Amino acid sequence: MKRIFYAFALFLAVQAGQAQVIINEVLYDPSNVALDGDANGDGVYNQGQDEFIEFVNTGAFDFDMSGYQIWDDTLTGLLRYTIPSGTLVPPGGALVVFGGGVPVGSFGGAVVLSANASANGLSLNNSAEIIILKNNLGQFVASFNSDALSDNPNESYTRNPDITGIFVQHSSSAAAFFSPGTKVDGTPFNTTFISPPPALSYTPMLINEVLYDPSNSGLNGDANGDGSYEQEEDSFIEFINTDSVCYDMSGYQIWDDTTSGQLRYTIPSGTLVPPGGAVVVFGGGMPTGTFGNAIVLVADTGVVGLSLTNSGEVIVIRNAMGEPVLSFDSDALSNNPDESYTRNPDLTGAFEQHNDNFPIRFSPGTKVDGTPFNSVSCAPACTYLDPQVVLQSKYSYTASWTVDPAATEYSFEYKKASDPNYSVKTTTNTSVNVNFPGPGTYDIRVGGLVNGVLVYSCVESFEVDCFPVNAGIIVFKAPFCATSPATYRVNFSGGVGAKTFLWSNGSTNRSITVAPGTYSCTVSDVYGCDTTVSISSGAPAGSFESTTLVSVVKAGASFTVNWNAKSIPGAVVLGYRAAYRVQGSGAPFFNSPLVGGTSHVFNLSSQCNANYEFTVFVRYQYTGMPAATSAPACSISRGHNNGPIACKGESSAEAIDAAGSLSVYPNPTHNAVFVALNGEETLVEVLDINGRVIMSQTFSGVEAQLELGTLAKGTYVLRATTATEVRNQRILKN
Repeated sequence: MKRIFYAFALFLAVQAGQAQVIINEVLYDPSNVALDGDANGDGVYNQGQDEFIEFVNTGAFDFDMSGYQIWDDTLTGLLRYTIPSGTLVPPGGALVVFGGGVPVGSFGGAVVLSANASANGLSLNNSAEIIILKNNLGQFVASFNSDALSDNPNESYTRNPDITGIFVQHSSSAAAFFSPGTKVDGTPFNTTFISPPPALSYTPMLINEVLYDPSNSGLNGDANGDGSYEQEEDSFIEFINTDSVCYDMSGYQIWDDTTSGQLRYTIPSGTLVPPGGAVVVFGGGMPTGTFGNAIVLVADTGVVGLSLTNSGEVIVIRNAMGEPVLSFDSDALSNNPDESYTRNPDLTGAFEQHNDNFPIRFSPGTKVDGTPFNSVSCAPACTYLDPQVVLQSKYSYTASWTVDPAATEYSFEYKKASDPNYSVKTTTNTSVNVNFPGPGTYDIRVGGLVNGVLVYSCVESFEVDCFPVNAGIIVFKAPFCATSPATYRVNFSGGVGAKTFLWSNGSTNRSITVAPGTYSCTVSDVYGCDTTVSISSGAPAGSFESTTLVSVVKAGASFTVNWNAKSIPGAVVLGYRAAYRVQGSGAPFFNSPLVGGTSHVFNLSSQCNANYEFTVFVRYQYTGMPAATSAPACSISRGHNNGPIACKGESSAEAIDAAGSLSVYPNPTHNAVFVALNGEETLVEVLDINGRVIMSQTFSGVEAQLELGTLAKGTYVLRATTATEVRNQRILKN
């Protein structure tokens, strides 16, 4: 039985010392002078990695810190590190958690851990730093507040004397700047482990029958009655409630402590066992039959099951608090019985092989003679405190419950079903504000502190819905003709945090420039909440008579338009007219005289500073018919950005408006604006209403962020200039 003693030593360490660990030394501001701050001894100074927290076990036995959590509660209350499973600290011994790196040295023989190898480490601040230590149940254990100390000590703060003293700067009591793992004078803490004696907490539940070696002869081992023999699936453990009232087994855990101490199964919430009633946990499969109307559970439908071995098997059962309450050791029994071991008589007798006195190999859910245990159902008593949760905004809720006159304090607790521990909010009122960390299904419960003991409501399931993401797609830049591209852009609101985009063509940008057609985009927030929107946009109708525009070459204010010659069967080509207009204005084209060749030069020195689109028309005539003009060729856009801002008597602002729309948000703004770009290198300028440039910056990509906090309130113009176009937008600074 020596193996089970070790398992219980781990359990009892938690049971014996919920408040026996203290914070003894903290280095939140390592010196950045040479290697004066190299606390982890790896030969490199790194602010995040050389930070550390030293904990000391003040108890008389080993202390299990498995699952303990280090929280940074400065602003957001972030979990920084969880102590790994199996971390024992000897009595009077130390545990040191460094921010990162690979610690080098003995550190007085202390237990040494590294929180994170990245630059984040424990993320300890030099001021306003509050460190919170929670146990594996999510309960507050210890804290450290740097505000009462110096903001930039360049050394650790340590208790002097160790364990019982107040925090002082390390060099005020010793020549060193820190002493991780040792006392302030450099001598080691205790490094000898002393396990507590084995013991079991009380439970009315009893292990009455165990099948760890089903027969593999035909269906002799088909204990779960599903018509097939499977070693893992047909294994089972039978529990009996020996109390005179219903008992809640919710959260009980089945552990295989043979070698590695692995959790095999957790009894689900709401498992209420009637007095004298049975619970059977099969390894897997689909149990078929009545099993004496016992409560029947299945641990795993895969090949793992309960993983009960035929020899050297120690089964340990923990209650919902993690305390060991039951055990079963197969070493005292036969290694290969091909049948179950059951108590005879039930409940009070010693374990014997089932077939010794009865003609069957097992009796899951019934007594050894096949008669049923008590099967009266227990109605869950879920009315205590009756928690209610009401949405306020986004993921902020108000939880309230009924008053318990005997309670001196209340605890509202919540967690996702997959999380091991509850988050806890305590109050003396009957309501509390809760910010759930995103959408999902949560287990919630309320406890009332009565005579120092928390009395809980039943666990309820609560669904936190996504905060809606709203989106739409606009034609940011319309196509000119059937062969020219269109630019589509997503506008959005709602959700939480930065958004990501996934278009039906695979693009992850906010805007796409593609051939006209039908496209969809899924917009997601940081929690994965999303919405999908789509757009269908056709191209303008073209004409078979249009010629092909080849290029537009810009030289200062001169623009040379080049095109291919056009042949129209049955008609005579009379010539061509090149044309231009302000892009997107919808105004009539300004046409050149009839040109016989395939090139024409426009001088726009007297024109407004804007984007212009250039095209060409064919003049042709069929025999006996009047002359006609073709549809325009697909245009080419060019920016005219070296001429005057104003022209034709327009004000500067009017000329700016004529230069094409620029997408800017938010508008109006207080401090910053985001400017949509086309993926090219872009000069973004801020102009006052008289056209004077007062700020400029060059960006690349699809979006730029411009800080305007230093500008006075008023109206300004943003101008974005690329190699091919100019776009402007008025903005209002509040």
